[in-house]
Amino acid sequence: MAAPAARLRTSLSAPGLINTLRESFSAVPDSRRKGSVRHSMTDTLGAAFAMFHLKFGSMLEFDTEAHADPRLIHNLKSLYRQGTVPSDTSMREILDEVPPEALRPAFEALHRDLQRGKALEDFASIDGRYLLAIDGTGCFCSTKVSCPHCLVKKRSKGGGTEYSHQSVAAAIVHPDKKGQALMLAVEPITNADGATKNDCEREAVKRLLDYIGTAFPNRKFLITEDALAANGPHLEALAAHDMDFIVGVKPGNSSVFETEIMRRQSACELVEWQDTMAADGSTCGYRYTCAVPINASYRELLVNYLEWWEVDKNGRQKVFTWVTNLAITADNVIELARSARARWRVENEVFNVLKNQGYEFGRNYGHGKKNLSSTLAALTMLAFLVDQIQEQACRVFKQARKRRRTKKSLWEKMRSAMELFRIPDWETMMALIIDPDTVNLKPEPGSG
Repeated sequence: MAAPAARLRTSLSAPGLINTLRESFSAVPDSRRKGSVRHSMTDTLGAAFAMFHLKFGSMLEFDTEAHADPRLIHNLKSLYRQGTVPSDTSMREILDEVPPEALRPAFEALHRDLQRGKALEDFASIDGRYLLAIDGTGCFCSTKVSCPHCLVKKRSKGGGTEYSHQSVAAAIVHPDKKGQALMLAVEPITNADGATKNDCEREAVKRLLDYIGTAFPNRKFLITEDALAANGPHLEALAAHDMDFIVGVKPGNSSVFETEIMRRQSACELVEWQDTMAADGSTCGYRYTCAVPINASYRELLVNYLEWWEVDKNGRQKVFTWVTNLAITADNVIELARSARARWRVENEVFNVLKNQGYEFGRNYGHGKKNLSSTLAALTMLAFLVDQIQEQACRVFKQARKRRRTKKSLWEKMRSAMELFRIPDWETMMALIIDPDTVNLKPEPGSG
């Protein structure tokens, strides 16, 4: 068999990243009595990760395919290092007892691999800061299935009750890296046992920042969020964690803030610049000013205001406004605006990909009675992070990605190969995708 055009990196490719994950999974607490354990916690978490990494549409489909076909079992052992593969029922029961925060060390371990492999350097932006986009998304919603940790909402139209789980995610993004985002951490928005009031995004973000500040104390972060974050308590919390910020601000956030901006604009105290008309007939420009009180209750909390506007050739205008603690100058204003607009990467390059490009994020793989829904959501994001690390740092994966053109096509090809061949290693898997004529493997009949 001829080797692929490039060799797999030791750590920042599928086999190295899977080894990192399994080592982290082995440290997840297991409350089961040892004598009754058939499937280790490492194998259970590893099987769930493999299910999401291979983009199976349901836990039942994964269970059925794996236990009906000896080739798939072989490949789960050779590629994902599985000792055993639990059934869907066993997987749900075991993972329901695993709190999602127990998977945080797995995210940390993957980021250590990124740091050691110098694959994070390309994501550094303003003065070496990492642009960290934070936003919330739904993980599960139903009018029938629920658990004690569900958020509860009374529906106004048609009546009834809606049950849901949501999460806040933090991902490292960069204005120049379209299609790439590195998931850093996820925090569930779920109700605690016995809670009479719903958890909310603001409280989840607070918990997330506390964790990130502790887990990554030496990283310089530039936090970018939507206008919900433009309030005194939140900005003070960011300052307490020594995190810089650039967050959206909208009309209605604060009358004191808006009145002061309007006064300065009327007095021609805003710095303004307008670009000449571009080749496509559009124009753009910015305005900024410094040391504006965020609101009446936090007059001593001064922020810097940035406005960026665009007018297309048809006269349609878009206006974007933010506040930041960073000094704004003519030298950095465009870079600040580009960084602020990169916040949408968490929507486009994370949530949209997770929900629409094979990961099936939001599908009910299993709800459970305790942690299952949130823990499966975290495992999905781990699978996404592994793919994104390879897209950033693994040349062989990039070749496979280019060869298949779309992500969905790549996932389908991987599953197809798993079901046709007994694959000895990841280099062979990648060769099957990049140039199958170089691989001396023959399909074997399965038992399913």
